[in-house]
Amino acid sequence: MSIDLEGSRLRVPMAEDHGDATSYRMGPAAPGPAPYGAVAVARLLLTSGAPLTQSRIATRIGVTQPRVSQVLNDLLAGGLVERVGCRGWRPSDDRRLLDHLLQNAPPPTEGVSTWWATAEQDPWEATLRCLPQLSDVRVSGDTAADLYAPWRRPALSIVYAAKSIDLHPLGLVAADGPDDAVLRLVNPADPTLTCEPATPRRFRGVTVPLADPIVVLRDVQAGPGPDASEAAAALEAALPDLLGWPT
Repeated sequence: MSIDLEGSRLRVPMAEDHGDATSYRMGPAAPGPAPYGAVAVARLLLTSGAPLTQSRIATRIGVTQPRVSQVLNDLLAGGLVERVGCRGWRPSDDRRLLDHLLQNAPPPTEGVSTWWATAEQDPWEATLRCLPQLSDVRVSGDTAADLYAPWRRPALSIVYAAKSIDLHPLGLVAADGPDDAVLRLVNPADPTLTCEPATPRRFRGVTVPLADPIVVLRDVQAGPGPDASEAAAALEAALPDLLGWPT
């Protein structure tokens, strides 16, 4: 199945375009990176906290029921999901499905990125400045991990938004990449990233719309710093409590 995402791309100065993943498929018969719909199905099952019917999955992530059926059958063939009567589908083992997703899915940050710094080099300050100016926002990276499961001082905030904007008027300056930036603004190629409601958390008197913990985990794993893997492990260890997985 192919999804044309070219029309949703916004090209801006200093932007880094990682392309799309429409040729990928997630399933035991086809290892490798996954298309966005397949990733969204797995992510939703991991974060829903209860079985979901095929029609409910399709509605929540904005894909067709035949596509959902295809993904569920692929996952079922690998023993990664199970059907619970009329209640719907759930992971047969949350950790196995998570491992499968982490190993096969393209990074959430595929799309168009711009990198930004501030005089204070404070990722939270940069994030809070830009939130009121953006739409369909999800905050990820170290800042989101800090609200889900604090472990280290945040180094980089990732902000997903429907449209990239110039942040210079907000007091931010363009950076060359992750080594110099405290904020990465992403216009994602994945149209499912903002389908699900954000997780609201309060910080410095502001309601911050967080991406789901699975997206945040994947971004922290790929983040800068020598302790990125340890930070990701700390967040992963908190997932059962955050998402209500059986112990």
